[in-house]
Amino acid sequence: MKKIMLGCKSILLYLKYKLLYGKRIQIATMNSLKGKVSIELFNSAKCRIGNFLMTAGPFYAKCTDSAEISIGNNCFFNHNCSLTAAERITIGDNCMFANNLVVVDHDHVQRDGKILPELVSAPVKIGNNVWSKCYYFKRDYGRRWCSDCGWRCRKQKCRGIFYSSRSAGT
Repeated sequence: MKKIMLGCKSILLYLKYKLLYGKRIQIATMNSLKGKVSIELFNSAKCRIGNFLMTAGPFYAKCTDSAEISIGNNCFFNHNCSLTAAERITIGDNCMFANNLVVVDHDHVQRDGKILPELVSAPVKIGNNVWSKCYYFKRDYGRRWCSDCGWRCRKQKCRGIFYSSRSAGT
């Protein structure tokens, strides 16, 4: 019975987002979506979700203006995961993410100790077969990044950021 309900929910969410966003969203009809799922696309933003997305819920994806989020095939997001793109977030195939994950590709401009409303952004790319126990992926603008993984890591070692069978890249 639970599998039937999950299947029905997946089909209803597919219909909801296709009606809301049309060609701007690509999502498979059948996924395993538990808990609340929220996808929000502003203006000309786009979202592509590969075959078989699995969420433990809640799961949030938000693209501002002309931003893009692309999630590969067979990806799993545990409880309370959030993706927010001002430019582009790309996640490869066969990735698993721990609970409370936040991935953002932008930050607010800071000047003279003040946080300004303008954003600075750069694309974020997480490769294939990544298992992340990290809770926060965020580009660190204007600072040194780890030469192994492209992220700003403690002591410039990517082991402090995520656990992966392959590098996440930049």
